Amino acid sequence: MKQIKNIVFDFGGVVIGLDREQAVKAFERIGVREADSLLGKYHQQGIFQEVENGNIDAETFRCELSKICGKELTYQDVENGVERICYGRAAI
Repeated sequence: MKQIKNIVFDFGGVVIGLDREQAVKAFERIGVREADSLLGKYHQQGIFQEVENGNIDAETFRCELSKICGKELTYQDVENGVERICYGRAAI
């Protein structure tokens, strides 16, 4: 019998509800002017894709967003934007 090695869940809009528009607004409020294009409807772009893929860690994400905004962002600034992406409860 072959054993299952990995299971992949597509949380975005399937298991967890997403509110892209609220996330875009939250990131725009902290200075990410191109948040609308970076947070695509189906695929993330740039730094958002890098963090989603696991290519960069949270500190690098915060530093890169700070460069995009032209000001130093705190973890709380970034967390507020990320929290706006997810809402509601898991569907299962």
